[in-house]
Amino acid sequence: MVPCNFSCTVDWEVHSQAFKQLSRFQRIGTSKLIHNLSNTNRQNKLLYGQSDLCPGCGENEETFEHVLQCSHAPTALVRTAALSGLEQSLIAIATPKKVSEVILGGFRDWLDQIFKRIVALAHLHLVQFVLMIC
Repeated sequence: MVPCNFSCTVDWEVHSQAFKQLSRFQRIGTSKLIHNLSNTNRQNKLLYGQSDLCPGCGENEETFEHVLQCSHAPTALVRTAALSGLEQSLIAIATPKKVSEVILGGFRDWLDQIFKRIVALAHLHLVQFVLMIC
């Protein structure tokens, strides 16, 4: 992964203020996400020699990105439930409706784009397979 320099686009003072409002547990989780250290099977393979395959689909390396994109049905249901939970949390903290719509719409659009790419790739693989056996 190529290191990125966000110093020009991140308001570090605001970041610091928000970070300090988190509990110790939330700070640890947030730090892991920021530094791409989420506990996935990719990390478990590096540290413990375990398989790096996704426990959902069993086909791809489990990275944080894959967790957000895995098309395995139960995994997709968990993502949908998480979006519903996010929506309820936004309501609970009285987020303005327009802001909530933008946040949730952005997530849904992003997930839809990922799903369309997965379907297109599956179609491409099917066509390649059919061409191989013909």
